[in-house]
Amino acid sequence: MSQQHTEFYLWFVAALRVIDRQRWRRRGEKLLNVDPGDLDLVDNPELAESDLCYIEDLVSKAMRDKVAELRAKADEIECAARVFEGKAAGRRFAVKTAALTEWNDIVDAFAREVLANMNVQQEAA
Repeated sequence: MSQQHTEFYLWFVAALRVIDRQRWRRRGEKLLNVDPGDLDLVDNPELAESDLCYIEDLVSKAMRDKVAELRAKADEIECAARVFEGKAAGRRFAVKTAALTEWNDIVDAFAREVLANMNVQQEAA
C-alpha cells in the first residue's frame, strides 16, 4: 500500500525538480538543512502555516537564484557566440578579399597584355 502525499509536498517536489531535475531530493535536503532521507518531513499535513510560508520562501529564493545562474550562463554563451561570429566574419572577409585580390591581379595582367598588344599594333601601323 503506497503512502498518499500531501498536496503541498507534491507541489514542493515539483518545484525542486524545476530547480534541479537530477538531484532534486539532495537539493531539497540542503535547502531545508535536513539530514539525508528527512525530506519527507515536509509531507506532513500538520505543518504550521508559518512553516509552510518559510518553506515556500526558501523554494522561491532557490528558483530565483537558479534563474540568475541560468541568465548569467546564457549571457556568457551569448558573449562567446558574438566572439565566434566576429572571428568567423573576419575569416570569411579574408577569404573573399584574397579571392578578389587574385581576380584583380588576373584582370590587371590581362589589361597590361591588351595594352601591350594595342601598343604593338599602333607601332606597326
